[in-house]
Amino acid sequence: MSGRRRNHFILCGNQGNCVWESYDYGKTEVDTEVSRLQVLKASYESQRYVHQDNFLFKYPELIKKTENRLYAMEKDIRKRDQALCMEPDFFVTLNGLRYDEREAAGSVILEMAHSLESMESRTVGSYKGFDVVVEKSILTVS
Repeated sequence: MSGRRRNHFILCGNQGNCVWESYDYGKTEVDTEVSRLQVLKASYESQRYVHQDNFLFKYPELIKKTENRLYAMEKDIRKRDQALCMEPDFFVTLNGLRYDEREAAGSVILEMAHSLESMESRTVGSYKGFDVVVEKSILTVS
């Protein structure tokens, strides 16, 4: 019995049935369980600090950025609605020329995009009060 610990505890079921239990734990079993619990505690503390940082710093910043984007989108929607009331038909101005047909305007935009250097962007006109920007990235033309 030396070197072994005998732990006693009571297990109670949900109907009040209690059973007296005793287990023999050797030193290696106790050390293993302590190590396992230390790893769990370290993991818990790490996650706790991550969540605390998210709550205090990351989420407020993310909320503010999202609110700003939402405000800008609402402003753009109002601007679009005003432009649609004033001029409901399609027209776009590209390089100072007015295009009434979508297909012709799309062809001009594609030509402008292909003429750009890689990683270059250029404002080429306007549509319903918004700038039309053509950008050529390394992978695609947008």
